[in-house]
Amino acid sequence: MSRRTFARLAAAPVLASLAGGLQSGQAQAAELRQSGSASAATGTVPAAMRRAAVFMDEHVSYRGAYVWSYLSDLSTTWGEMEARRTMCWVQPPGTPTVGHSMLDAYHATGDEAFYRAAERTGLALVDAQLPIGGWNYIHDFAGEAPYQPQESALGITSSAFTGNMAKLIAYVSG
Repeated sequence: MSRRTFARLAAAPVLASLAGGLQSGQAQAAELRQSGSASAATGTVPAAMRRAAVFMDEHVSYRGAYVWSYLSDLSTTWGEMEARRTMCWVQPPGTPTVGHSMLDAYHATGDEAFYRAAERTGLALVDAQLPIGGWNYIHDFAGEAPYQPQESALGITSSAFTGNMAKLIAYVSG
């Protein structure tokens, strides 16, 4: 499975929640059969893509950054672990993959909404970049405080992760 396919599948629950405001696939098919041509659907796909991109950018992302997976109500998110709202993942299928998909959509449609979403994602990656020039696979816009030991919903503590992250932050900062 390609990274893009995985990213699309990870975003499917969020996009499915948008489907309530979209015409159903069966209704669109019936409309096409009645009109006798595909011209009736010419504007529906780009319009749906635009709505999804704006929703992803304005509601799903945090400052243009993304994690891997979201519940449809956005109450819980995950990367390699349960993530806080202020976290992002800087590896596929996280932030860079979504940004690249937005650029693909911009090149396919010319719609500036996709470009703006891709730009915000790029700026989030700039914010997440380490002073030495690279990136950690995870970034928290809230700073290092959220890396304190936490117990996840599964009862797993993150003390080992916290210790290593604190060492990395101390090394990079100082």
